[in-house]
Amino acid sequence: MITSFGKTMCNFSFRTRATRKEFLSFIVMCLLITSIFFCLIATFSVVILGLRIDATTGAMTIPYKMKTLGILPFVLLNLTVGAYIIFAVWSFVAGSLLAIRRLHDLNCSGIGYWVWLASIISFLINTSGIFAGVLLYLIIGSVIALSISRSFQFDNKYGKVDLEEIRYNIENQHG
Repeated sequence: MITSFGKTMCNFSFRTRATRKEFLSFIVMCLLITSIFFCLIATFSVVILGLRIDATTGAMTIPYKMKTLGILPFVLLNLTVGAYIIFAVWSFVAGSLLAIRRLHDLNCSGIGYWVWLASIISFLINTSGIFAGVLLYLIIGSVIALSISRSFQFDNKYGKVDLEEIRYNIENQHG
């Protein structure tokens, strides 16, 4: 799964096909790495820095005894956040290209992905945060749909069919 994730993160082609296995391994690894980043950021913010959030004003304060730690926790926190931002942008680009390749595997055009992404972004810009849950369900539903859809069983204009995916489909049809 890790080698497939590495190949996907470095594959900037959108003219081929991507199997369900490749798509699912990318999603799982992104969720795992994002969870690790969030745990590190929370650890640096709460435990090391001792940040306190005032419930009434929302202001963040550092207790006086924690101010003696020096600059190292701030540097570690900023490096972790910076690394996460780089990972997030990189995985967004790689994930977008992977979604297009997955659509190609379903014998669909990748233009639908860009229309979907543009509609999500315009919906976010034009509405308030009340519809964030609806958007979350749309995104999760789209990921699930791409994850469970069977590959197109024949060669198409986007590439040849993956024989391993066909074997998987046949085994799960009759068993």
